Amino acid sequence: MKLDKKVYLGAVAAETARMSYPGCMGGMLRQEAKKTIQRYFEHKLLPPLWYRPNKVAKSFDKWHQLETKKFALYLRGKKLLEQRKRATGVATKLLNTFLYQLMKYKRFQSRYRNLHLPLDQRVLEQLRRLWNQQQPQALELVRKFLSGKEGTNPYYLSFREYKQCQKALGCLREECWVDRQRLSSRIEWKALLWAVDRSPVAGHRSLWGREDTSQKRSKR
Repeated sequence: MKLDKKVYLGAVAAETARMSYPGCMGGMLRQEAKKTIQRYFEHKLLPPLWYRPNKVAKSFDKWHQLETKKFALYLRGKKLLEQRKRATGVATKLLNTFLYQLMKYKRFQSRYRNLHLPLDQRVLEQLRRLWNQQQPQALELVRKFLSGKEGTNPYYLSFREYKQCQKALGCLREECWVDRQRLSSRIEWKALLWAVDRSPVAGHRSLWGREDTSQKRSKR
């Protein structure tokens, strides 16, 4: 049975937009924002990912930056934001969660390696804890804003700081491996950062595969 491509893409966009709309965005966006954003993803974001996948994959970060700027302007222009200064942070969060949810469709899976990790307050707090416990070299890039009080709120980060954070996560991916295989994508930190919250018993091996000394240091 042949499916109509336009109807199919509309269904994919609608389902993905619903799944990717974080519940915590209620205080950031106006009530009518959800349906408006769904239409934007369907008509503006999804077509290039479907029709020009190789072009997007080859210059993903440049494409992502351009789409973030366009989406932030759209959010402002449609007056969907509760606070205008948070446009970039809200745009990156919605864009990244949408792209992440698209990965269940084979057509889009070639971009898995390029994905950015959606940033929220919990993710940045866990990065701060990871820095305090293990001081991985990759997080030197973001140590300054992780140590500040506003560093745990991604909606106050500038786009430059956002890019630094994604670069740090990319470098962190290169520093880590499981069973002789490096992590495939920054998005895998979505699950792994939760492990940082579980403090291993002193003397046991940590997430990083070496003895955890954080408790020993805290007793000094």
